[in-house]
Amino acid sequence: MIKTRIAPSPTGKFHIGTARTALINYIFARQNKGHFLLRMEDTDKERNQIKYEEDIKNGLKWLGLNWDGEIIYQSQKTDRYQSIVNQLIKQNSAYQKDGAVWFKVPENNKIEFNDLVRGKIEFKTEDLKDFVILRSDKSPIFYLSGVVDDNDTGITHIIRGEEHLSNTPKQILIIKALGWKLPIYAHLPLILNSDRSKMSKRKDPVSISKDFKKNGYLPEALVNYLFLLGFHPQEKFKVNDIYSTTEMFDIFYISRVQKGGAIFDLEKLNSINHHYIQQIPDDKLVQKLEKYQGDIDSNIFVRFISIIKPRLRYFEEIKAELCWLVNSVDYHTNQLIFKKSNKNITIKALGLISQSITKSESIEVDSISKLLQSVVIENSLSNGDVYWSVRVALSGLEKSPPPEELIWVLGKKESLKRINLAIEKLNN
Repeated sequence: MIKTRIAPSPTGKFHIGTARTALINYIFARQNKGHFLLRMEDTDKERNQIKYEEDIKNGLKWLGLNWDGEIIYQSQKTDRYQSIVNQLIKQNSAYQKDGAVWFKVPENNKIEFNDLVRGKIEFKTEDLKDFVILRSDKSPIFYLSGVVDDNDTGITHIIRGEEHLSNTPKQILIIKALGWKLPIYAHLPLILNSDRSKMSKRKDPVSISKDFKKNGYLPEALVNYLFLLGFHPQEKFKVNDIYSTTEMFDIFYISRVQKGGAIFDLEKLNSINHHYIQQIPDDKLVQKLEKYQGDIDSNIFVRFISIIKPRLRYFEEIKAELCWLVNSVDYHTNQLIFKKSNKNITIKALGLISQSITKSESIEVDSISKLLQSVVIENSLSNGDVYWSVRVALSGLEKSPPPEELIWVLGKKESLKRINLAIEKLNN
């Protein structure tokens, strides 16, 4: 049976690199009817924190990457690691020095393996030095603990980031010294910024919980994007970059994962997330966004969501839109005047709109749209004279939903209040 694993250390938040690696391991296991395991490499007593372990587990569950069986904790296997170290010392493959245990690298050997992503890879032992496998405090180095755990749990395929490529020859040497079967390796490309620099946990948006979940990215959208990050489906499967998990199982081939760094493109993620948001029924979207409602009337909030939905790329963007709905609009008087217009024409246009809205029995979008256009045509005004000034008067913004939608959401009373205030400002 195919078995893969993800082996994060609970020393920091669950980040996008680990999430991408987990996804590929999950897909590879599922498409081969195998198992996907979770192991916590929690041997760093000083840096391990329960909150990070919870962040990792919650992040995997949120993304739908459910693991099989119980979580393996390296901190619970110290006796097992010690017994393996004793075995290596006994057979002269390791030795003690300065309180630690070192693995003895054999001389003049060649280490070869076939990487499913990178092809044939070769290392010479003359380029390696003896390395520590057990610290003086008896805690294992991951070269050793990872090998032991992979063997004990029957891991057949080790799919991980290319930053671990240099560790592979050391682990192969340990495996061969113990007479164990070699797993199959695949090293995924690094995730890079647009300038090809390595993404930083401190500077860049990498935390699944803090930077993506909290900001209102949908798990299915993030999974979709991570699937394409460094992987290129065959041409016959390239439709619109939108794939369900079931489709991923059908079209993923690890041989089509690129060797070079994968560029993290936030705009592409935003585009994919926007697509998934558009698929959510309006009533369900209102429920998902209810934490932003505050004291806003429910009917007004429902209208508000319906007009911003077509532009919403991730949920936190709603905050920028809410400013015109919940706050008194603030703008410089000159902003009311269209660039090809003047103060007097703007006052006239706003006055006509105020009169027309007052008389109108309906503020439905279609009715207001016709009303605005009538004011333009019947008074020989330009679209800018009317639409620009009304937009700014209602929202305080030069970019916002169309005026007819603003009026529909704000209601007749509030819209007239804001338009008349704009006229007053222009007259003073």
